[in-house]
Amino acid sequence: MNVNIKRNLGFAAIILASFLAQLDTTIINIASPKIGLYMNSSINTTSWITSGYVLVLAVLLITASKLADQFGRKRFFLAGLTIFSIASIACSRANGIETLIVFRCIQCGGAAILIPIVIPIAMEKPTI
Repeated sequence: MNVNIKRNLGFAAIILASFLAQLDTTIINIASPKIGLYMNSSINTTSWITSGYVLVLAVLLITASKLADQFGRKRFFLAGLTIFSIASIACSRANGIETLIVFRCIQCGGAAILIPIVIPIAMEKPTI
């Protein structure tokens, strides 16, 4: 495969992952009322979908960035993407509000890994 094609595909993957992680932090605000109605839960319980996500993000953001610098950004990026993807699928399969909250917190663990290391990865000189 051509080196330029590999670089462009890698860059597109980085941008897409960053977009999805950032979008996921805000999209639940729009969907919360419908989720509450669908899962028959109160607004207090439904608000934990967003609160749990933001709490996990705040706790893990700097920690994940530091660990990625120490142990390799590419490895952490792939781990974060895997966690985020699997947790997203689990969120879509959640059958109760408590399960959804737990899966959203796990999903945010993946997003907390992705968000801070996207720019450093994009700025690295490729070594192919």
